[in-house]
Amino acid sequence: SWLLYLVPNGGSYSTVTPTLENNDTVTVSNLIPNAYYEFYVQSLCNSDTSFISGPYSFTLLCSISGVPYFDNVEGHAPTLALGLSNCWNAYGSGYDWNIDNLGSTPSTGTGPSGAYSGTNYFYIEASSGSAGTAASLESPLIDISSLASPQLDFYYHMFGADMGSLFIEINDGSGWTTIDSLIGPQHNSATDPWLNRIISLNSYIGDTVQIKYTAVKATGSFAGDICLDDIRIGETPTCPQPLGLSVFNIGATNTDFTWTPGGNETSWNVY
Repeated sequence: SWLLYLVPNGGSYSTVTPTLENNDTVTVSNLIPNAYYEFYVQSLCNSDTSFISGPYSFTLLCSISGVPYFDNVEGHAPTLALGLSNCWNAYGSGYDWNIDNLGSTPSTGTGPSGAYSGTNYFYIEASSGSAGTAASLESPLIDISSLASPQLDFYYHMFGADMGSLFIEINDGSGWTTIDSLIGPQHNSATDPWLNRIISLNSYIGDTVQIKYTAVKATGSFAGDICLDDIRIGETPTCPQPLGLSVFNIGATNTDFTWTPGGNETSWNVY
């Protein structure tokens, strides 16, 4: 017989109650998805016990996320080497996805002055890599089968003289398909407001999907940091919000405002 100690989050085995096992291979259920565990084993030999073996560490797989799904990046740890974080998986080498919480990205002349909301956001570090280098950021699996009219929306900031391209892809189990793209600079300065992108997912009603953001470097320059924040999948609103707010012809006592309709609406409240 053996005592099995299963310890979540790398704590001490002395803080948990072991289970008595009579087989050297066991199945343990009701664990926490995407959680880090360590386990230890101790032999029971008649009136004696062995030294404790371990730890052996492992991380559980992610469960399928439900809707509405929302990630504002605040639950992720800032890092310059993003890999797997809260079931998001980043792929890249040098030209890669990271998480910032210090306002601007590390490079000058590119990136925003701060996150769209909170302090954290995903960003591409464009200082390394050559033209055509790609880096991908994959979402967890998301079950959208309960949505009558699903949509993806997210906020992005793409300021920099050598801005690359961002491709938004989806996979419903049949392979990755590009559903949208943003090519080249979309902002003129770090202080320009973040922009919102809305993409209909009506072609995937009833499915479980993954979203992938693939950034492609334009040139060898560092001025191409692509940034993402507040990623959401949910029901399409019956009255969509207006987009692309802007101001022009600014005078001493008057100015002009403009925006893009979010749907088919023809009147708005302006605050």
